Amino acid sequence: MAKRKQGRGKKKKGFPWFKLLFTFGAMFIAYVIYLDARIMHRFNGVKWTLPALVYARPLEVFEGKALTRADFVKELITAGFHQNVSHQAGTFQVAGQTVFVRMKPFQFWDQLQPAMNIAVAFGSDRVLMIEGLPDTLHGAFRLKPARIGSIHPKLHEERVLIAYDDIPETLIEALLATEDRDFFKHYGISFKGILRAIVSNLKEGEITQGASTLTQQLVKNLFLTSERTFRRKIDEVIMAFLLEFRASKVEILEAYVNEVFVAQDGARAIHGFALASEFFFSKPLSELSEDQIALLVGMMKGPSYYNPIRHPARAMNRRNLVLQLMNEQGYLSKSNLVQDQKAPLGLMLQPAPGSTKSYAAYLQLAKQQLLRDYSQQDLQTQGLNIFTNLDPVVQADAQQSLNTGLKRLQGRFGQKVAETNGAVVVINHASGDIEALVGGKDFRPGSFNRALYASRPIGSLVKPAVYLTAIQQGYRLSDPLSDAPISLELNGKLWEPGNFDHKSHTLFDAIQGPYDNQNKDIPLFLAMAKSYNLATVRLGLDLGVGAVSKTLTKLGAERDIPQVPSLFLGAVNLTPMDVGQMFATIAGQGFYTPLNAIREVTDSQGHALKRYKIKLEKRFDTANMHLITYAMQSVIHEGTGRLAAKRFQPNTLIAGKTGTTNDLRDNWFAGFNNEKTAVVWIGNDDNTPLPMSAASGALPIWADLMRRYPSLMGRPPVPDDIEYQWIDIAQNAVTEEGCPNAVYLPFQVGTIPAEHTDCYSRQQKDDWFKRWFQ
Repeated sequence: MAKRKQGRGKKKKGFPWFKLLFTFGAMFIAYVIYLDARIMHRFNGVKWTLPALVYARPLEVFEGKALTRADFVKELITAGFHQNVSHQAGTFQVAGQTVFVRMKPFQFWDQLQPAMNIAVAFGSDRVLMIEGLPDTLHGAFRLKPARIGSIHPKLHEERVLIAYDDIPETLIEALLATEDRDFFKHYGISFKGILRAIVSNLKEGEITQGASTLTQQLVKNLFLTSERTFRRKIDEVIMAFLLEFRASKVEILEAYVNEVFVAQDGARAIHGFALASEFFFSKPLSELSEDQIALLVGMMKGPSYYNPIRHPARAMNRRNLVLQLMNEQGYLSKSNLVQDQKAPLGLMLQPAPGSTKSYAAYLQLAKQQLLRDYSQQDLQTQGLNIFTNLDPVVQADAQQSLNTGLKRLQGRFGQKVAETNGAVVVINHASGDIEALVGGKDFRPGSFNRALYASRPIGSLVKPAVYLTAIQQGYRLSDPLSDAPISLELNGKLWEPGNFDHKSHTLFDAIQGPYDNQNKDIPLFLAMAKSYNLATVRLGLDLGVGAVSKTLTKLGAERDIPQVPSLFLGAVNLTPMDVGQMFATIAGQGFYTPLNAIREVTDSQGHALKRYKIKLEKRFDTANMHLITYAMQSVIHEGTGRLAAKRFQPNTLIAGKTGTTNDLRDNWFAGFNNEKTAVVWIGNDDNTPLPMSAASGALPIWADLMRRYPSLMGRPPVPDDIEYQWIDIAQNAVTEEGCPNAVYLPFQVGTIPAEHTDCYSRQQKDDWFKRWFQ
């Protein structure tokens, strides 16, 4: 009875709906707060984190500067000036030998150069007079440097940002007509747009319109992945509502234009319409026509599928559909529609002068150095201005020389060189400034940069290091070397190096002199000029692998160097940049200067953050460097590089070395004049052989490039501890001018051979080096 009463006293409990709803509500609110914080953190970052702007070197102009009118005009165009008769800043006019320039103000790292209108008068090869300069500039001005690209400081990638006021109206109209007609009316989600898209797609029998708003697309680009899941779609809807609540339509549209995924270039994603414009058309977004803008808008639907480079027919059909939608929405007249739909795609894959695409390889180098010299926090400084050492004219010359040279080879060898590529590096060896860097033929952003990353055997480019080591150990240029065959047992295997022509040589082969030279050994300078492998190996064995390796390191080859005898023939892998460092040290007469891409870095207010000073370190004796330079001049005038000498004025001070690796897999030429050092490499990326040696491949490209620049002519500077003497190179003895085998050679003071030889007969001999002393 008691139990029954106790049971009746209990009340059955209901399901705790309130608690469950409260818990889910709290979790949902917390999740929304999390998404809101995530949105605003990233959105504000996109909005306020300015890209680092990367500039070429500014051209300084003053009275008396060696500069032609044509080159000055080329510099103006590269820097973004337009030639017209308007009086707007950023324009110029040409009248005879005078150029009138209207310049905007520009903040350099050391001063603000004011806006000004100036006139620059030219003679045949230099500046005669400058009028209109303010007194504060002290008779000289600098052109605003060309912008070679931009780097997003957080992502370390190229971005070209554009403000809302600079967005072309046609682009906004194309986006509204194609992607989101109700953008200025909805709050992130357009149910009307979803219904309209369904009806339109069913009517057309294919998907012609999307249902996502511009806000949803921006959310997906900034915060989400492309996976098709219910969870991702819910997040997209919530975040779109939140973004509309926290940001204005102008801010959302500006971010969309700068961040949306427009196209794919190999492994590189192209975000933002401004960057896409430069990539596909090599010009700013503001200069695009209606049909070109429609092409970019249409590509967003499938960046790979509608890529106009790979699928031009698909891209054109998609572009024409965008134009049709613009016409239906009243943004494009019927006549313009017909005209625009007939227009070709208008792609410009070859970089135009001043296009940032022209500088993509150099921009990679600049980014590489920035990451080496700056911390992550440094790079997040807003609006860095990075001034590089790139010379736009030299960069264009280097790219043109490589492209032209490779086309010439294809005309000669056909399909054997169809895939052959190359790289070029140009350096001011006095300062270490890298003036140009070409990563490959027709180089585009995202391509493999061969100048920086193609590590290949250098072949005979190693020989200056071998012969410089010999000079340091007391060898003279006149000392004879044997080029007889040699074999070595290395690790149980027989190594038998050979010459390029599979022969051994005597002095008779080298100079075609008197018949009794046929059994004579070859003087050191000629062995290098002729690039004889056997003589070099014999010399290297006498010097020691360690000594030659040490010389390579001192020259600037900061990589692992194999400690094997094949090192004497170039069995060491280096990049064109590594080779440039080596030969710049030789050209700098033994002064090592680290190669440098960046000149100055400032913040957005023009305050200097880091200054890159020239660093000089004397690593070799000046007299020894004079001797090795003479030997490298012999390469040009009477050795493997003699074909290059025909492209220069007589007595031009140039020096260099060819390099051809085993089975003709690599062609190199590295050389210098009094100011510039240039390195050219050509080869196949798959390491297959070439049908020519460096003398026919890399050398003509180098010569075509270097002949564009003035070089010193006449007598070269001679150090105080160097003296010249006529030497009978068959006897290694002092002789007189005009005698048989007589060559005018440099020696360190006190090292001229003591022996003398009689002059049995005199002959007319035009010694290439002696001419400079007359």
